[in-house]
Amino acid sequence: SLAAHPGLLLVSALLLVAWLALVTTHLLSAAFLVATGSYVPLAHAPPAGGEAQASDGGCAFVIKPGVQVLLAVVAASAAWTTALAQEVRVYVSSLVMAVWYFCEEDGETLQAAVASALADPAHAYARRAPVRTAVQLALGKSFGSLCLGSAVTSAAQAAATVARLAASSE
Repeated sequence: SLAAHPGLLLVSALLLVAWLALVTTHLLSAAFLVATGSYVPLAHAPPAGGEAQASDGGCAFVIKPGVQVLLAVVAASAAWTTALAQEVRVYVSSLVMAVWYFCEEDGETLQAAVASALADPAHAYARRAPVRTAVQLALGKSFGSLCLGSAVTSAAQAAATVARLAASSE
């Protein structure tokens, strides 16, 4: 099918480049947020009725609570973006493969009979330019469904990771 639709490789590469650009933006955002933190000296617990004493050179890196929330939002956005990019690539590849499978030109197969049932002009255009049609659908009419599906996928993966970490810490 790649020989019949070489544009699929180009679209896949372009989607990968777009995903890399978005992930780079997320990483830079996270780096700038972490850079707002500061090192503070560690203090020993104060003795009863006494003052806290500085430890012997120890320190800790502290990030403000508001920045921690922003870091969590950036991480969730990166996970969602990754899931969305994957779903768009699968959607485009699946539609192109379906057009290739069901719309052969020989006219003698069951697939051709199904294709002849889809003889209206919109389906004819999909048979002529399946990659373009798939990208238009993925980034057009089906984009909301792909976004929702990737949000659910990201949330489920995050919940599974939290559950796995909770189980391993017990």
